[in-house]
Amino acid sequence: MFYVLSNAEAVNVTAGEYWLDSDPGAGNGSPFIVAPGPSPNIAVSLPFEALGIGLHALGVRFKDDRNIWGSSEVRLFYVLGNTTANDIVAAEYWLDTDPGAGNGTSIAVESGASPIVDVDLPFNALSVGLHQVGIRFKDNRDVWGPSEARLFYVVSPIQAAAGNTLVAAEYFLNYDPGPGAGVPIPLPTDGNWDSAFETITDSIEHIPGGKYWIAVRFEDERGVWGSMIVDTFTVLPLLTILPANPPLLNWQSDSSSMYYIHRAASTNGPYAVIDSTTLRTYTDTENPTAPVSRFYQITQRIDGQFSAFRLPPEPNQPAERHDTKSTRRRAQ
Repeated sequence: MFYVLSNAEAVNVTAGEYWLDSDPGAGNGSPFIVAPGPSPNIAVSLPFEALGIGLHALGVRFKDDRNIWGSSEVRLFYVLGNTTANDIVAAEYWLDTDPGAGNGTSIAVESGASPIVDVDLPFNALSVGLHQVGIRFKDNRDVWGPSEARLFYVVSPIQAAAGNTLVAAEYFLNYDPGPGAGVPIPLPTDGNWDSAFETITDSIEHIPGGKYWIAVRFEDERGVWGSMIVDTFTVLPLLTILPANPPLLNWQSDSSSMYYIHRAASTNGPYAVIDSTTLRTYTDTENPTAPVSRFYQITQRIDGQFSAFRLPPEPNQPAERHDTKSTRRRAQ
């Protein structure tokens, strides 16, 4: 479902409701008081005492002055039986697929409130590519806590390259198209592929805001592609500042999430959050004491999921060149 706006309408929130664990449908949740306006502040008391121990979901949504309910914003939370410290008595981990509490691979753990565990993962049994590991603990009440999960990448064994010369390099974002099918990286800084060690530079632009993983790999004169080097990065909104008084900030972003405006007295910070908005523009009406200059950063809320955007765009399709931009600007 989607709603088409005839223009950039400004709407006011007139009502709000929440639900716990099961969404009863728009207009059927538990209402709470909302002061009408475009971005009201709310305070809601939840009936935690009526909830059972374990994982729960909280959903919140709002209705505007056109009588249209927005989509729910959902967060997970965990209800504990009491606030006293409990001893950890068991632990387990899982790889890629969560089999459910108590069904993972057991980890030896000493009983205590904050035990230290040492886990040897079976990396040799995993395929090359992106994987996920989750770990959770059980306390002396026989209650399993939620999993703490992390992503990691298994690369192919490093091959001996003594005496070999590099002849090509490539990178890709979020999806491995296979050796030789990534985005080609231009010639090294010295202009030639003629050594076992080369210095390369490249840039990327026009990437939507979000979280990404990037991988780089090299090919030698035998036609053998080496293992990849993997890292992650986050693309933030592109900020521009009009030299007005007060300063007017504008930024570009493909999403409509909550944005946070940070300000500092110097480019190295510290930066403090001065406001938030769901718009893509902001006027700084505050006037710091005799500012020589103001420095701003815009951040947005990004979940732990990687962006669906990828380079190369599709398998067996020609790759496109892109470049990245800085999100920090200075206003005089």
